[in-house]
Amino acid sequence: MKILIGIILAMLLAGVGYSQYQKAEQEKHRAEIRESLSEVRGFFRRIDDANKLAASTSRVALSGPVKDLQQIGRDIKAFKAKGCAAEPAALAEEAVRLISEAYMEFMRNGTQERIDHLFREAALKVEENARALHACEATLK
Repeated sequence: MKILIGIILAMLLAGVGYSQYQKAEQEKHRAEIRESLSEVRGFFRRIDDANKLAASTSRVALSGPVKDLQQIGRDIKAFKAKGCAAEPAALAEEAVRLISEAYMEFMRNGTQERIDHLFREAALKVEENARALHACEATLK
């Protein structure tokens, strides 16, 4: 009888320990996602700063700001977002690609229609990103 009680007690303690382990793993995963979301927000701040600089730069001097935008795109591509932060990261990568392409089109004396289209598409990606960030943050509560 003592052995049976000992086995039952050991099983109960193992179950409680496993439950605590699961909670700790879930919190670790949430922390990784929060960190990824913070990185994505940082990418968007960099994109915004580089875009503002490019917008105030003359056509002949745009190569530097466009190079910076392209580097941000490469940084985002190399970044490994966790969980639901992967969608906002992908949207950030697409937005910076479109912005870079719009400036390059401008540098090549492309049509205003094409340039406007690229900037509108980039703005849509930024809006989608805001929604995706919000949705991801909501899952962490």
